[in-house]
Amino acid sequence: MGIADTVRIPYLVIALGLVILGIAVAFMRLPHITVTQSFRPGKEGDDLLSRSIWSFRHTVLGALGIFAYVGVEVGLATTMVLYSVISSTEA
Repeated sequence: MGIADTVRIPYLVIALGLVILGIAVAFMRLPHITVTQSFRPGKEGDDLLSRSIWSFRHTVLGALGIFAYVGVEVGLATTMVLYSVISSTEA
């Protein structure tokens, strides 16, 4: 039994749940969304509305921050599982 076998069943259950949720949402009758201009900070043809979301510095830095956070979180969880498996076999 390897390290990956300890998390296989929970991930399969989560994947199955997400597939069921996706199928349920695909068959739901959702109302049509109409476009409104009342909440926007600019008017039609304004420079602000034509900019890409990636042109904002906070968006790019936020995406990089989330990427780094998830990488550290996964690395720490992997290290913790590896440490617990190694320490339990040596005891």
